[in-house]
Amino acid sequence: SLGVERNTSTTVIFECDLESLHRERVCEAGDTVDVRVITRKAGDLVSQWPHSAVKVMRGVISEIFWHNRTASVNWELFAAEDSQSVSPPPVVELNNTFRDGVPCASEGSAHITRVSEQQVCQLELAVHVPSLCAHRDLLPRLDPEPQAIDCVPDDPASFAPVPSAGPTAETVERAGT
Repeated sequence: SLGVERNTSTTVIFECDLESLHRERVCEAGDTVDVRVITRKAGDLVSQWPHSAVKVMRGVISEIFWHNRTASVNWELFAAEDSQSVSPPPVVELNNTFRDGVPCASEGSAHITRVSEQQVCQLELAVHVPSLCAHRDLLPRLDPEPQAIDCVPDDPASFAPVPSAGPTAETVERAGT
């Protein structure tokens, strides 16, 4: 158990995330998401300890219905990960659906792109801020493409081959005669 006296820290990183820059919403069709699914009925009062009534399951968004803030989720790709054979609903609420720890129901231009706990009690939040993308010094650094180097002499006629240090077939033949 963690005592209250334990220090906690939160780091917030403001960034221009190029992937988020080209997305209209936090979650879109085709995204892999984690969904909180309630595994028993509201009237079920029997304790299932140590099993939780809430399970986090992974799926892929098929379609998002913004008018009622729900999403259709395809569970087939991750069915093998589910060891308790819970039958998840085909449509889930966006406030229970998360992409990289960020709720799919999030709106607005600036939004959290990543939530991670680096160590116990050390939380890191990355916030995409589109206005940072307008400043070239704040854009993410892109790794340059590898460049091929062609070594060709200016005058191919002046190029003389470098003699090898070891014996050649010709020198071995002369030595044998």
